[in-house]
Amino acid sequence: MKALMCHLYYKYPGGEDVVYEDECWLLQEYGHEVVRYEAQNSQIDTMGKIDLARKSFWNPETYRDIRELIQRESPDVVHCANTFPLFSPSLYQAAKDEGVPTVQTLHNFRLACVGGTLLRNGEVCHKCLGKAMPLSGIIHRCYQGSLTASTVSALMHSYHRRRGTWSRLIDQYILLTPHSKEIFTAAGLPPERMTVKPNFVRPDPGFHDSRSKKNYAVFVGRLSKEKGLDVLMDAWSELSEFPDLELLIVGEGPLRGLVESAAQRDPRIRLAGQLPRDQTMQCIGAAKFLVFPSVWYETFGRTIIEAQACGTPVIASNMGAMATLIQHDQTGLLFEPGNAMQLAERCRNLLADEQLQKRLSVEGRAHYEREFSAETNLLQLLNVYNKAGVNLADPSESNVGVSSEKLPS
Repeated sequence: MKALMCHLYYKYPGGEDVVYEDECWLLQEYGHEVVRYEAQNSQIDTMGKIDLARKSFWNPETYRDIRELIQRESPDVVHCANTFPLFSPSLYQAAKDEGVPTVQTLHNFRLACVGGTLLRNGEVCHKCLGKAMPLSGIIHRCYQGSLTASTVSALMHSYHRRRGTWSRLIDQYILLTPHSKEIFTAAGLPPERMTVKPNFVRPDPGFHDSRSKKNYAVFVGRLSKEKGLDVLMDAWSELSEFPDLELLIVGEGPLRGLVESAAQRDPRIRLAGQLPRDQTMQCIGAAKFLVFPSVWYETFGRTIIEAQACGTPVIASNMGAMATLIQHDQTGLLFEPGNAMQLAERCRNLLADEQLQKRLSVEGRAHYEREFSAETNLLQLLNVYNKAGVNLADPSESNVGVSSEKLPS
């Protein structure tokens, strides 16, 4: 099988970029061919507003490129990760015109929310969910705090909703959790075209015994408001009784200044910035625990399963994807979203109880092994492609190292 994989890389590297790379690797590792169509969203910085708005609605260059690429490479499926804003929905039309099935992974809530996060002023917001015209998203400037950008995002979504782009041109959607499927069903996407398939971790980082952990907690992610960094900083200020416990912040983003200011006030906080993937995994594996304080739903929460793979306990917000990935007091600890005092209390409880640390470490690792291995994920991905219209029923089309008995029918 040959897959045409399409992705716009983010200005600040994040989980979506990693998942895209992982799925390309997964297919190639098991004997399938991958063709890539890629660009950088940093190009936006050099574009005028009118040109950007035009390409967000319909990018003729993308339409031409995809048709030419399909004609030259003859892929069996087109699989899209991030397409907003530069690729535009013209990509889907190009694939449809060439008769190739299209799969779209929904890594954010862009098709349900102007801002893509279902979050406004630090609180979950559903005002635009399912609306033909998301006026609230325009009024509140939900995309990048810009009236112009929010208007373009809203109009693009509304236009393609009326045109039937989301229901007619995409054969299968990949949702990362059951919670995301509920949200997008409420937003009006066809549930019969949705399949829940989680992300996975590769390479397997291996289990880090609790006795090998160092005296620090770690946050890994984009430094942005929806990630709950202000909640984390407030919680850490409540933990003054642990003068030697460091908080390591790994990532980049618009709230870098907030973290730098907190680090100046509290020497226990250290900003590492963006690190290579192997170094990031080393930081997670050696940490006493990982904190995931997001105040938005998240569509998955990749660093949670990375920590579980390492045997590193996780403390996360009790909402959205986090609540589906963690069973409280078994595979991790949950706290009320936005509640810095309760987050601090969860940290205290974990630090005071070595048996709890060991249990969360072992159960988290077992959860990873059951649900998030590469082999399991490959079978799920091929099942999505089958649903989209790719014929993979012949075992000769299958994968090196995976039994044909496990292939999706």
